[in-house]
Amino acid sequence: MKAIAKLKSPLTASEGEQIKNVLSPIFNVRILDIDLDKGILLFNYNGRMDLVTAEKILLEAGLPIISYSTPNRIPLKYSGTDPNRGTLA
Repeated sequence: MKAIAKLKSPLTASEGEQIKNVLSPIFNVRILDIDLDKGILLFNYNGRMDLVTAEKILLEAGLPIISYSTPNRIPLKYSGTDPNRGTLA
């Protein structure tokens, strides 16, 4: 699953490296991108405990997560019966 975390902004290059160093030991967390200017961290995680662990470790490192969001993971109905989808002519 993916998460987008908002940290303080801007982040320095050394803080970006610190984020990589503290999260890399967590086996089920993989950093996808860090936007230093906006203070945004995009990462993959496998379960709720991984998300809680990442949040705790960043807090302990002095880089607390201000907010985060996870994309909606509800699958689309591919049978053509989804009422929110239009039909092809």
